[in-house]
Amino acid sequence: MASLISTIYRKTFWNTYDHLGRLILLNLLWAAFFPVPTYLAFRLLPLGGHLRTGATLLVGILTHSFATTGVAAATADIVSYRKFALKKFFSDGLRLYAPALAVSALSALALYLCYVSITFYLALEGPAGVAGFFLAGVQVWIALFVLAMHVY
Repeated sequence: MASLISTIYRKTFWNTYDHLGRLILLNLLWAAFFPVPTYLAFRLLPLGGHLRTGATLLVGILTHSFATTGVAAATADIVSYRKFALKKFFSDGLRLYAPALAVSALSALALYLCYVSITFYLALEGPAGVAGFFLAGVQVWIALFVLAMHVY
């Protein structure tokens, strides 16, 4: 059993080492397609208040889906010891865009509902304030769980 685990760790290390440049390139592509446009949308859109936040979230949801599916598809080739091509990032990013967009939209909805419930529970006063504080804490943990599911 120990030799099997040792073999798995050795293969994983050398496979990662062999494709380290490609993995760095994939992460740079992910950064170019998701955080950079989202940041630029927040900084450069001439909107105020909630409209700017909503537009930034929309850009984030639209770009996150493409970037993450592209990285996942290319990484699947690396893990399966198949030939890696950069076009896999773009082709599978487009092919899997609709399902990933649906997942991102559902996660955004879940985070928005957590935000609404946190503000509601924290606004409770009197004896209900203690229970509201506890329930707001539960909602924070639910929101963290939803965010953790997006770690690729």
